Amino acid sequence: MKLTQSNHPPASLFIEDFEDGNQPGFDSMFNHQIEPLAELDVIYWDITDTPWGNDYTEAMGYTLGIAPAKNIITFNLQPTQQVGYASVDMVDYGDGAVRFIGSEGEFTYTQDQFTNEWVTFSTENLDIGWINSIELFAIEAVYDNITIEVVAEEEPVTPSATVPEPGMALVLGVAVLSLGAIRIRQALG
Repeated sequence: MKLTQSNHPPASLFIEDFEDGNQPGFDSMFNHQIEPLAELDVIYWDITDTPWGNDYTEAMGYTLGIAPAKNIITFNLQPTQQVGYASVDMVDYGDGAVRFIGSEGEFTYTQDQFTNEWVTFSTENLDIGWINSIELFAIEAVYDNITIEVVAEEEPVTPSATVPEPGMALVLGVAVLSLGAIRIRQALG
């Protein structure tokens, strides 16, 4: 399923800019699980507003730098919400990548060469369904502006067989009582 602006309900945008009240921090909509790329790797990660890594690019406010690490990002959604679109800005200093994991597949963007410039990767025109998570991984890279579009779906419908309407409950109650009265008469008679 390819999601576009025209085939899903109105949405809200959330941006992880690694800033909370002019201080470094994580947005509460996003869950970050930062772990090593390999079993013996010693990871380094930092949220900073100064140039990171090899100082090849200026920071755009606060950014998240990781080396060598993987950041698995999930979302704090309500039961009726889904993520229809996502994007990530990245500067790659060494084997940086962004993987979008959807309900119907996944797609990984990689940098073929060292660029020293911000590049935006997104789920636009990808056929992977609703976005379940995002993985950022690199030997050394900086990430910013992780953007998600949250779509609210309709409430799940409760099957009518589980809760009868009040009028139907009365009819069923009378029927049960009548059957009970018939059985009592047959037992006495």
